[in-house]
Amino acid sequence: MELMCFPLLHSRSKRLIQKRIKTKRAGTTIYYKYRPKQELIERLSEELRMSQKQIRKQIKSERLFLLQEIYGSEVKIWQI
Repeated sequence: MELMCFPLLHSRSKRLIQKRIKTKRAGTTIYYKYRPKQELIERLSEELRMSQKQIRKQIKSERLFLLQEIYGSEVKIWQI
């Protein structure tokens, strides 16, 4: 998969996009939901000349790809 948005992110956004688990408590795991800020979406849509909806979809697919590269196939789409 070609990563278009990930190389253009700043270090904090890169760290958050790779984050998988928010907390673990007494046998319960809460998964982290990545929600990019509107400023980031606007900046990427200008740089890549894509609509904001396409940018959000691209970020979501790149996040799934990266998490599956790091953690393997145990990452599911509903955890994104």
